[in-house]
Amino acid sequence: MDTGEFVDVEVQVVNQKNMERRTLYYWSQLYLGKLQAGMDYKKLKPSITVNVLAFSVLPQTDPHAMYSIYNIETGERLNRDMELHFLEIPKFSHDRKPFCEMTKMERWLAYFSNKLSKQQKEELAMSEAAIKDAYDATKVFLMNPTERHAYINRQMAIMDYNTNVADAREEGLKEGLRKGIEKGREDGLKEGQDRMLNLIGLLQKNNRMEDISRIVSDPEYLDRLYKEFCL
Repeated sequence: MDTGEFVDVEVQVVNQKNMERRTLYYWSQLYLGKLQAGMDYKKLKPSITVNVLAFSVLPQTDPHAMYSIYNIETGERLNRDMELHFLEIPKFSHDRKPFCEMTKMERWLAYFSNKLSKQQKEELAMSEAAIKDAYDATKVFLMNPTERHAYINRQMAIMDYNTNVADAREEGLKEGLRKGIEKGREDGLKEGQDRMLNLIGLLQKNNRMEDISRIVSDPEYLDRLYKEFCL
């Protein structure tokens, strides 16, 4: 996270009777994973695990519970390096509470509960930007297989292309390109991205999915297909 904490989100749909120990293991790997031999303990970062569960495992009735390390007699917390969150979906009740009056946690529980109508889901998505992203992603995976495959191929091609652009830009900066040259280079990269996105759309319409993966790593092949489809 921007504030320095590490976060691990686990989704469990089957109760294998080991969630309490499993989450401790996840947390320990997250907490110790960045600490190399000889490093100062000050380098350890607060770590958070979030367990989204399709079953109930804890004794409390509230669907959200957070565990940490406390003094058993005084209740004093040792530090803030450990947070173990449990979201037990079956315990959540919508109770017709307006989304605008819900906390962010309650909105996420409402989303995961799968108890909302289509209209309610759309209202919920409008109330929280991150939930809207999740809702849109869900709709993608409810497409028919052909549409979903085309969508994923297109997104992967765009991400691969943007990665190549970022790598090229970083390499150019290391070589000390002048600002004027860099500006011209960025304009050229933007033009190249637009060309590739136009070509991807045409390839999808012609069901040429294998070509989409190839044009990302083969500029000559991209130019050849662009001349074939776009000129």
